[in-house]
Amino acid sequence: PEVRRRFARGSVDRFEVCSPVPVWPVEMVCLGHDNARLGAGWFVDKVVVRCDSLSSESGEREIVFVCGRWFSLDMDDGRTERELHPTASPLASDSSDGDSCEEWEVTVWTSDIRGAGTDAEVTMQVCGAGGRVSDGRVSEPIVLGNEIDNFEQGEVDTFTIHLPKDIGEIQSVCVGHDNTRPFPDWHLDKLQLLHKPSGTRYGFHYRG
Repeated sequence: PEVRRRFARGSVDRFEVCSPVPVWPVEMVCLGHDNARLGAGWFVDKVVVRCDSLSSESGEREIVFVCGRWFSLDMDDGRTERELHPTASPLASDSSDGDSCEEWEVTVWTSDIRGAGTDAEVTMQVCGAGGRVSDGRVSEPIVLGNEIDNFEQGEVDTFTIHLPKDIGEIQSVCVGHDNTRPFPDWHLDKLQLLHKPSGTRYGFHYRG
């Protein structure tokens, strides 16, 4: 049978590791690659470390390390190795609970270049303030979609989402897709978050 290539675009890869000494809770993950072979550049969304041997009464069994950066000599800051630090437990999001959530508007610009549109399912996570981004509050993944054929070349799409009131000032967003359907490739131009109660806007330009 054909062996699936690990770390392919849109893939989720799982590994089981054992440590001779106690390491839980994990406080830092050092991730990198050797820059060998063609197409060595790699974009990492996040790393999740889970300890299944812990009982539910022992506390958190899963720690999330949000990355959202390139590991490439030619992209981002040119680094192929990074230290990742834990992110706070994901916050419940996209809920209409008026007591704990507030309404936000997400506007997404798809680039006006040939083949820029996608038919894949697009998701985003929002990271709020907490000093360093790695200490911030992170929403659960939110699917961006409605009854319209979204994310077509040169189009602007708007969505309404709900985020927890205590997410704080927005620090970053992590956007991706599931690489499904006939034409999944996508070229994102920019994205804007609008906090409806205050009118505060946050803009993010993608330079890929």
